[in-house]
Amino acid sequence: MDNEYYSLEAIISENQKIDCTFQLEVPELGYLDNSADENLKALTKLPLPCWLAPTMLYAEWASFNMPRPFNNLVQNAVVAEPRSVKIGALVGENGRWYSFGKMIVDLLDDPESKKLADTLKLTFKGRLPDLMDQAQHFTGTASAATRSGGEEVGAEFRSGLDAAERELFVLAQESSRQVKAWYESSDRIR
Repeated sequence: MDNEYYSLEAIISENQKIDCTFQLEVPELGYLDNSADENLKALTKLPLPCWLAPTMLYAEWASFNMPRPFNNLVQNAVVAEPRSVKIGALVGENGRWYSFGKMIVDLLDDPESKKLADTLKLTFKGRLPDLMDQAQHFTGTASAATRSGGEEVGAEFRSGLDAAERELFVLAQESSRQVKAWYESSDRIR
């Protein structure tokens, strides 16, 4: 991620794995495959973390397959109806689909890169109105309220959100609370 050396978001996102296939034998990297051999053999398939993959890819030592969270099936689903896909669950417990996607965009060639970048933008734009609406709705229904099973109201909705969307959700709720408090405490004529 650009100029984000100290960003915790970038550090967590860079720990995502990309399935790579080594195109040639690479000396001194056999330990990546946990093999007894000192060298990494050609056609070896390994999941590499995002921070290591670019070095291997740009040196043309390896190629990679599109990660599952961004394959054609997922891209078609989010383009068809962005709100129906629980993107937070696609990339593991941290749910950083957008930032992982940006890293993949940076690794791809132009036509594929543009397609994935457009998909990420359309997904965000398509999900934002619902996100803001739900944030205000759950603020109005006392977000601390719980259902009979002890589950917090809105937890199901938030479970499908990306980490960036969850942050926006919390900010929108706080903004809504502040506007409501201002409106109720205002000295203006009602």
